[in-house]
Amino acid sequence: MQEKDRARNAIIAFVIGFVNLALWFIPLCGLPFVIIGLACGYSGRDSNLEKLAKAGIVMAYIGLAETVIKFVMTLPPPGTG
Repeated sequence: MQEKDRARNAIIAFVIGFVNLALWFIPLCGLPFVIIGLACGYSGRDSNLEKLAKAGIVMAYIGLAETVIKFVMTLPPPGTG
């Protein structure tokens, strides 16, 4: 992969991570954004925008935690039909 592609992936990871944090309360946005953000972030780590890629990875993991918490909160209580 070329340096230009890695830098683009770092930027994509950062933007997707930011959007994911902003829209975490929408149920269908969480997991796809996390997967795309992590994939782009890890491939962008070897670019000259390494810090941007790492920020995207961190935001993706925060988004993953928010998505899991949101999912658990929407489950019905045990024992309810």
